[in-house]
Amino acid sequence: MKADLVKAIILSHFRHDRQCPVVALEASNMDVAAVTKARRLVEIEVKTSISDLRSDKRKRKHQLWGKEAYKFVGFRYSPEDSVSRFYFAVPYDLKEKAVKVCEELYPYAGLLAVKVRPNWPYYFTWEARKAKVLSAKRLPLRELVELVKSQSATVCRLALVVGRNGHQIELIPAPDKKGE
Repeated sequence: MKADLVKAIILSHFRHDRQCPVVALEASNMDVAAVTKARRLVEIEVKTSISDLRSDKRKRKHQLWGKEAYKFVGFRYSPEDSVSRFYFAVPYDLKEKAVKVCEELYPYAGLLAVKVRPNWPYYFTWEARKAKVLSAKRLPLRELVELVKSQSATVCRLALVVGRNGHQIELIPAPDKKGE
């Protein structure tokens, strides 16, 4: 499974299944970012191989979080604000090995596993490991605005690529909310 498909599934999972009002793709060095209704920032890093998952340990954020200095926001490393929860997302067939790697290298990280049913427009997402709370701070409004601006720029770039390449996009309708 390619990283772009995993990102799309995770983006949809946080927007529709978890009802996060703001989700962003490739914003501020995050593969996927989600802001909960309580304005908590959730970062999701997508990995498509176990070696890639292991090599992420070299990133500064993991060195900081590994020392329980869980401060990382302003979309730069910063003591003022922080990511509330951090997840890795992997294809379902990597789930068991990825859980072991997370236990060994990333004790604070949650793990999401994704699977697509063949010939179906539906996906499944499992929370294979719950993320620890890194911070209870709410995302400051100025950072929320920056995240939304970054995402709107991503949507504009995507529209230009689709238009240039003459692609036609078939949208899958959002799931109906019960009782509506």
